[in-house]
Amino acid sequence: MVRMKELCIVLAVLMIDVATVRCYNPNNGRSLQHVHVVGNNYQVGFQIGRLFKPEIQNLIKGYDYYHSLETFYNTTEGRVAFERFLEQVKEHYPMYKRELEGLAAGAGVSFAQVFILNIEPEYAILMHGHSDNFQVEFGASSRFSSGDIFDARNETEFIHITDVPSELRGSGFILSATVLSNNASWKNEKFTTFVIPGFLPGSTWSYSQGTIRTVNGLFPKKINRAGIPRYFVTRALLAVSDIGAVNRIIASEPGVASGFSFMQISKKYKNVFSYYGYSRHTELEAYTYRRVTEVHGNEIQVQTTDFYPESFYFHFNMYQNTANISQFTDMETIYKQACISQYLYKELELHNLFMCPGNPSYERIRGEGAYITDNIVVFKPSEGVADIYAAGPFWGEKMLSLQMPLTD
Repeated sequence: MVRMKELCIVLAVLMIDVATVRCYNPNNGRSLQHVHVVGNNYQVGFQIGRLFKPEIQNLIKGYDYYHSLETFYNTTEGRVAFERFLEQVKEHYPMYKRELEGLAAGAGVSFAQVFILNIEPEYAILMHGHSDNFQVEFGASSRFSSGDIFDARNETEFIHITDVPSELRGSGFILSATVLSNNASWKNEKFTTFVIPGFLPGSTWSYSQGTIRTVNGLFPKKINRAGIPRYFVTRALLAVSDIGAVNRIIASEPGVASGFSFMQISKKYKNVFSYYGYSRHTELEAYTYRRVTEVHGNEIQVQTTDFYPESFYFHFNMYQNTANISQFTDMETIYKQACISQYLYKELELHNLFMCPGNPSYERIRGEGAYITDNIVVFKPSEGVADIYAAGPFWGEKMLSLQMPLTD
């Protein structure tokens, strides 16, 4: 069970199976909405779509970057990619297609519009060909989650950073969902995660079945055009916690269309594990945080990586270990690594690692610029707690705490 410790107010019980709570931090003026929903995939999507109808409509109608996605959709290449990805989703994850159908109906937009949003990582790469600078060229929403840092000094904390385009800051919410399956081969789901309205859950951080997981985007220049869009694969991962089940989802045909990484921790696996897509055929195994698995196409690279073992381990939005992979240069990753390197062996609280005036990451975390940090979560697995901090001028102000007890 997830319990909130901060000042929270029940805003409304919209239906018997959906309720929303807003938590305020009086010191920084930020608030974060916590939505509880129960239903099948369509019902969950519909409830979220109806509750966040203004935000989703504004995203589609008023967000310039979305317009560039829709323009690409109207090209021959964009339409072919759309139809190919849709066929893969129909075949492998029809329940998540239903979830998006419910979302669209609740928000009063078309299914095509929300599907375009949810193939954005793949569209972004196809749209920009071989341009080298992802950050400047894309300004994309596919970097909602932009990194993890693990404190290797005592292995008791790690943080996850959620970056968003400035237009979307403050629109995200915490979702606690019980999804009732209509498919005998797919179990009911119960999870808590951070979501941006209009997008499938699963692409940021989550808690499910006693397991904490964080997800970050990776951006190979060549995508698996026959694969399953990344957001649908990370949505499927919300349903499982066992490493074997994770392996079956990631490694099954036709593979993931674009890249991502995730870190996972449970009581059974006492260290943090990282896996990297996109993938097809491979046997993934559990490694400690010093062993990192990166998967690309049909290839798998497993390397022993020390990542400053007496200080901090970190991974952001670029492949770090997979050799001979052509990927986009993400300047935000480079900025964050440069900032952290100043503090590697200093006694410093984990969530203060980005106090680097003049570094673009510092400005983003302060809430300045076109692409900014929305929130930073400090996970404390040994305590079973996650503290959520608001980025911006009051970085360091905790918005709320969630109870996340680990299980085997």
